[in-house]
Amino acid sequence: PNESPIVEFSAWNGIELTDGASYIEINGFEVKGFRGTLDNRTVAAAERQYATYSTCSTLTLNALYNGNGIVVKDVSNKTILDNSHHIKIVNCKVHDCGGGGIQVSGGDYITIEDNEVYNNAWYSVYANSGISIYQPYNSDAVTGYKIIIQRNKSYSNDSKVKWQVGCKYSDGNGIIIDDTRNGQNTSSYGVYLGKTLVANNITFNNGGSGIHAFASNNVDIVFNVSYQNGQRTATYNDGGIYANTTTNVQILNNIIVGIAGKNVNSNFSNTAHTVNYNLFFQGNNPSVSGANDLKATNPLFINPSTDPSVADFRLSSNSPAVNTGINFAGVTTDFTGAARLFGAAPDRGAYESTLVPIKDVVENLNTLTVKPSIAQDFVHIVLNDARIHLLPSGSGSTISIFNISGQKVMAAKAHGEYRLDISTLPSGLYIIRTSTGDVARFVKQ
Repeated sequence: PNESPIVEFSAWNGIELTDGASYIEINGFEVKGFRGTLDNRTVAAAERQYATYSTCSTLTLNALYNGNGIVVKDVSNKTILDNSHHIKIVNCKVHDCGGGGIQVSGGDYITIEDNEVYNNAWYSVYANSGISIYQPYNSDAVTGYKIIIQRNKSYSNDSKVKWQVGCKYSDGNGIIIDDTRNGQNTSSYGVYLGKTLVANNITFNNGGSGIHAFASNNVDIVFNVSYQNGQRTATYNDGGIYANTTTNVQILNNIIVGIAGKNVNSNFSNTAHTVNYNLFFQGNNPSVSGANDLKATNPLFINPSTDPSVADFRLSSNSPAVNTGINFAGVTTDFTGAARLFGAAPDRGAYESTLVPIKDVVENLNTLTVKPSIAQDFVHIVLNDARIHLLPSGSGSTISIFNISGQKVMAAKAHGEYRLDISTLPSGLYIIRTSTGDVARFVKQ
């Protein structure tokens, strides 16, 4: 308990589950491949796995360049016998692997959440990605959510060596849901019946997409951030978040910031495809969009960057993404685990903003009183009788205090009248907001 074990490897896989290993949670590991120990000549060395790189002929595989971080692996004969199910991969850091970061093939009931996955897939001949789900199988006939990918940060994954299939550059995505129809490689699993949820993830600076679904059904991609993905040169131009050859894929409440001259999304052979309540900025106009999408609109992130040491994809208080999304029943929290609905509607993107723009403050003086309005040590907060009767017996209203920048600085519970100690607050203007919807101001001297 409370340890952070490190698995450093140069073999085929750092951590591998196979032969039906089920009901397992992998939690809190750092899995580190070899990439960080070698110099920029490594791509040329990995290319030499092919005797002739231009034609991808005579391949001699090297585990050093193709090893994956965490793998859930199906059996080679593509039957459902002895396949893994009920697997959780959480709170892990997976990086610098020549092959994929977190890769699941042939599993069911898979949860991948709260992981940081970066600098993977650079040297593999298998077109890997940061996080990938490939050909899940039906361990039962349940049709609800069985694959959940949420609150992950996946960045700077890329595919710098040609894929052995077709001798071309491919993938290197942040997150990919791949072939839930099980139509490739003579799979006998049949079409996957379960749903997949991809929510509250942050992806940036990947060579391929931020997030996409390919040859898959019943995937919901909601409340994610894709920032300047598609970094690979002219060989990639499909967009930050998109679907390709799918049925019943919903893309909602996402923020997609593209790259100048490249597509922010694409639309190939999709049916029952919903794209709406997203925000698009930079790059070409979206190929597919909905009536409530915001186009060519700056999301006003706190500090957008492809540098993970400074990148901050939270929303500024005046962001057009704040309170302009649509409720989605399957997602009630954000990237941090905070409640998804703070204002009148959920925010677009991975973060639910708790910043309150001063321009939006309308005081409810008839229902909420703050005395004195200018104070040094204490203020008295009074909810009138009508508001008290709205509260369940024995409960209280949550009181949140915000500074002039819209940042929450204090919180308390009140029922009727409450004496709030403000002695530790810096001087300035503050906003009080209650869970019953009342707003007032006071000045701390």
